[in-house]
Amino acid sequence: ENMKSFEEFKAEVMKWMQEKAKEQEYILSEGQNYKVNQQLDYVSLGKKQNPSCQPVVYVQDMYITYHKEMEKGDFSEKDIVKILLEEFWDMLTSHLKIAQNMADELSDAEKVKDMIICQLVNADRNKAMLRDLPHRDYLDLAIIYRIMFADGGSAVVTNDMAEVLGMKEEELYLMARKNLNRILPIMETRVGVDDVEMIFLTNASNLFGAATIMDTEKLEQIAEKYGTDLYIMPASIHELVITPVNWNRETLEVALWEANRSVIQPEIYLSDTLYRYDRATRTVRIA
Repeated sequence: ENMKSFEEFKAEVMKWMQEKAKEQEYILSEGQNYKVNQQLDYVSLGKKQNPSCQPVVYVQDMYITYHKEMEKGDFSEKDIVKILLEEFWDMLTSHLKIAQNMADELSDAEKVKDMIICQLVNADRNKAMLRDLPHRDYLDLAIIYRIMFADGGSAVVTNDMAEVLGMKEEELYLMARKNLNRILPIMETRVGVDDVEMIFLTNASNLFGAATIMDTEKLEQIAEKYGTDLYIMPASIHELVITPVNWNRETLEVALWEANRSVIQPEIYLSDTLYRYDRATRTVRIA
């Protein structure tokens, strides 16, 4: 059977969802969103025009699943589309229920302050996304903010959301720094390779763990053990790899570059830059 192009598939998805939304008195909207390193088409659902708590599904995600199922060929094209639409609709409506509860959680700004964490993203690749978010530069990266919910889910803080919460970027930054090791405690794993060891640094949930590069106290503890400065490789947005500076710098740069192109999925890519923790100044810089 013929596989639909992305545009054909998207048109069918929108038509079906519009009808379904009308039937159940939902408001359906569509648009484009900038996610980390990507630009995606979304469909979102609400009971009223309240975009701050409307769940979103990405048409690209649906199309990838459609593509895989078509290649498997276990079902007819018509059935695949039907199953997919039902699944994503179910996801949207259940997310909406969660979002409504989340809106209640967010109504208490003091409570929210204890839920703010920071995430590092590649500044250059995310210029468009960063226009909509409170953020600040960190070396050649950017710091953005997320609200971490008790169930392990999280939401990016947009300019609109920050306004609703009555928080400026400076306050978000200070809260996120304060919460850095508290909400997601730092985890250190030592791995030996040919008599030398590397340290993998992330946090308890292995989420957005590259932000631990901002915890200079932790880096100082590691540097003290080695008695040298440190090289820091941004393995992904979730994890850092740390070695003493007596390692060959070029080898590390090549390894990082290659890993970013073979192992790392685009949505978790952070950077090709090698960083250095300097013991004399207790700061991180580009190596």
